Amino acid sequence: MNTTSVAALVTAVVGLSACAWTFVHGARQSRMTVCVLASIVVCLSLVFLSIGQGRLAALDAALVIGTLGPLVTVIVAVRGRGQNRALATSGPRPAGSQPPQPSAQPPVRQPVRHQTVARPGAPVHPGQPEARPGGAHGRRRHAR
Repeated sequence: MNTTSVAALVTAVVGLSACAWTFVHGARQSRMTVCVLASIVVCLSLVFLSIGQGRLAALDAALVIGTLGPLVTVIVAVRGRGQNRALATSGPRPAGSQPPQPSAQPPVRQPVRHQTVARPGAPVHPGQPEARPGGAHGRRRHAR
């Protein structure tokens, strides 16, 4: 074993143990990031191993892993984007029923109509602007 093989071993052990600890104990949102980081660590350790052994087989494996890691992340992100929305809007379904299919047309948003309303108890004199909800300056509050 030469120094680059030792470097490959240390990189794999330290990097993958840190990634595994973060995957188990970290936040749910960071798990995909940790998986990509683990693929980068494995790729780097395979490059070190390829240099240490003088063979190209480990370098080929590093190229495949380095390509598939981020690609799988993109596939999972695109594939899972609409599933959370459908699960959040639907309640428990009876056994054997089909999940709701998304409609082809996006929902049409209706414009919000604002009305001016006088404050209760405040007299409105002729020539004076009406009191509006949202402040004396007549600014409208928009629904967000």
